[in-house]
Amino acid sequence: MTHEPNTIDYLMEWLRLAIEADRSAGWQAWSETFDTLFNNWQLAACRQLLQLLKSNDEIAASDPGKAVLVCAAEGMFLARLSCWEEAAKVYWQALATVREYGRPEDRAWLLSNLGSIHYLAGKYEAAQQAYTEALTLYRDLDHLPGQALCHNNLSNLAAEADKRQVAIEHLRAALEIFRTLEDAAGQAIALNNLANLWQLNGEWAAARSCYMEALTIYESQRDLYGQAEVLGNLGLLVLNQGDPETAITYFIRDLALASEIGNRHSLSETLNNLAIAYRQLGQIEEALTYYERSLTLKRELGDRRGELITLANMCRLHLQQAHSEAFEECRALASAIAQSLGDHEALAMLAQMNSLKQ
Repeated sequence: MTHEPNTIDYLMEWLRLAIEADRSAGWQAWSETFDTLFNNWQLAACRQLLQLLKSNDEIAASDPGKAVLVCAAEGMFLARLSCWEEAAKVYWQALATVREYGRPEDRAWLLSNLGSIHYLAGKYEAAQQAYTEALTLYRDLDHLPGQALCHNNLSNLAAEADKRQVAIEHLRAALEIFRTLEDAAGQAIALNNLANLWQLNGEWAAARSCYMEALTIYESQRDLYGQAEVLGNLGLLVLNQGDPETAITYFIRDLALASEIGNRHSLSETLNNLAIAYRQLGQIEEALTYYERSLTLKRELGDRRGELITLANMCRLHLQQAHSEAFEECRALASAIAQSLGDHEALAMLAQMNSLKQ
């Protein structure tokens, strides 16, 4: 059976001829094509593009810089497939090449990417080492965006290790750099993350101040996603402070934005948060209405864990209100999901609630 050429076959041939005719222009075409395919998750085509250049020994021999970029592209490709060890190995190969021709800026961004691969693989000590080395190089180069990125990554690592003060210091450093660069988007992200840490520390005033500053930036940028995220965080902040009425005003605004941008996952979470706020106010029927809406979305999204949690919350309210039939219906549904997930803790909790009903 003969192989019928497809679009990718024609693309590969065109790129091969482009590289042969004019290596510089052909390389640019390859790089732009790979980025487009990678960002659109066309991974099979990405693999073919990598094979096209890896089979061309002249590229590595004539331009080690481009060979490094091919290695980095392959590393990103492998990381997207969650092949962490293979991705790290490719980045180490690229770093070895960089050491030979001495470009510290290339070494810095390779180390930064390698740190992210280690982080995603759960190798936090190796990630820490790579990020720290990258940060040192970026400081030597006076490269502020790279420094901000490393501070942000190191903050994530510290937060993962529950070293909140270290995480806060890194975020403060990143924020200061973003302000120097007049990078509004970077400032907003750093402020939101900083506020999350302040909230975990119980520093309510500091958290609220950072959230409000981030919200102002997102509003000026007309960034609906950012606004929705910060409004949801503000709602949780004041809810945790025992002010459900104010929390509801933030959640309602968050809900409107999530609906506008079509973020159904965020919608389901905000509906759940509204249910909690109304439950705290003692408005049980209103709370159940929001739980029902959240449950519908979680089912549509296939979020079985979220469905289980929502049903369990509804069970508590139905039990509290002595809604026997509604309680039994929710309990049966929740038990079936818990059984399918192998969640014995949830099954025990549901059995305990059932014993209280009896």
